[in-house]
Amino acid sequence: MPRSLGPAVPLEEPGIRAVPGHAAAQGALKDLDTFSSIGGIALTQLANAEILFGTVLATYGEQHSRLRRVLSRQPASGPASPR
Repeated sequence: MPRSLGPAVPLEEPGIRAVPGHAAAQGALKDLDTFSSIGGIALTQLANAEILFGTVLATYGEQHSRLRRVLSRQPASGPASPR
């Protein structure tokens, strides 16, 4: 796929856009106005609705930030104490 075609190249099959190269992918991930995860991130609606729905990968905005904070917390070092 030639990079000269632009930062996001349409692919007829399966009807998606490809972002070639690390720098272009980083730019797309930071450009929430152009590249949004609203509506899904998987290639099929089945995967979006039944597998990814509600996960940190398929959330947006404040919900995504809240889930990321929870998942980013470091567990305390040392043995776990009984409750």
